[in-house]
Amino acid sequence: GEDDIENSKALARNAWDLLHRWKVVPGSKTVGGEIDEEVLSSWVNRTRELLLEADRLDVGEAHIGQVFAHARRDGDIWPALAVRNFLDTNSTEVIDRNFVVGIHNKRGVTSRGMTEGGDQERALAAQYEVFASQISDEWPKTARLLRRVVEGYREEARRNDEEAQRIQEGFDL
Repeated sequence: GEDDIENSKALARNAWDLLHRWKVVPGSKTVGGEIDEEVLSSWVNRTRELLLEADRLDVGEAHIGQVFAHARRDGDIWPALAVRNFLDTNSTEVIDRNFVVGIHNKRGVTSRGMTEGGDQERALAAQYEVFASQISDEWPKTARLLRRVVEGYREEARRNDEEAQRIQEGFDL
């Protein structure tokens, strides 16, 4: 009856909230924790089976891709080895695309001076370019995904530069 519908709606809301707060990479115990590659791989494979049965593979893989954006560093290298290995060998287009989206999203809200331009984004582009360069020989696919992030930040920098230029010219009138 009506109670069942309300319970289903509440359950769906809770599941949605949980997915959007999810930042612990499977195979690790904490945000930014060490990742057990075997656990990660078997978790993703089992989760894919369940998602397929529920006809929710795309939405589930989207969340998996986004949570990978919260992986830890291995020293100076990012993302962690288990995530690099997964992305290069066992990933899908949906996971790949949402890994890139997740990197942009984890940045959160930014603030800047009206005439500052795209300096923040150029700094981020440079950082991800370094990450991509460090791994490109052994993990070419992950490096390509990081270079998509670089391009996204460079594009955002250009837009912010143009906006700052318009504001500057407005002040010069």
